Amino acid sequence: MKIILNGEKYEIENANLSVLLAGLNLTQDGWAMALNGEFIPKNKLAAIILSEFDEIDIVRANPGG
Repeated sequence: MKIILNGEKYEIENANLSVLLAGLNLTQDGWAMALNGEFIPKNKLAAIILSEFDEIDIVRANPGG
C-alpha cells in the first residue's frame, strides 16, 4: 500500500500506526504524529489502521538545537 510519510511516497504492508512506527525505529518519546492533518495521541496508535494514500507527518523534537 502507498502512503505519504513526511511529504514522501512510502510503500508499506497493510498495518496500523504502531507497526509503521516500529518499522521506522521510533521510540515512544520525542515525537508527535498527524494523520491526514489530525493529531493522533500515542495511546490511539494501535487502533488506527492505515489506508491507501493516507498522509502521515511525524515531527521529532530536537533538544539543544
